[in-house]
Amino acid sequence: MLIDTDEFVIIGVTLEGKPFRPDDWAERLCRVLAPFGGEPGAPHSPYVRPIVSCGIKSVVVDGRLAEIDARAYRFVRRFARDNELQVRPGRAFDRASMRDEAA
Repeated sequence: MLIDTDEFVIIGVTLEGKPFRPDDWAERLCRVLAPFGGEPGAPHSPYVRPIVSCGIKSVVVDGRLAEIDARAYRFVRRFARDNELQVRPGRAFDRASMRDEAA
């Protein structure tokens, strides 16, 4: 089963290579977006979740958020752009491929 998503990761490092501040930016961003697609009272949305990648706080954004709420999706994209944060493609396709191979 393949998951069709345009997942991307916002990395807590600016385009200039400086750490993004404050230290809890990822948790704050995810808390703001918790109401979108999540259970009431959940710490974050299933479409926007905090991770640590290579020791750097980051946020994974599932492209399906655009279908749930286009404004929330634009907000998170704009957040990364306005704060000049590094963004890379996610690994949803890689994980789905690994599950297919294991089956």
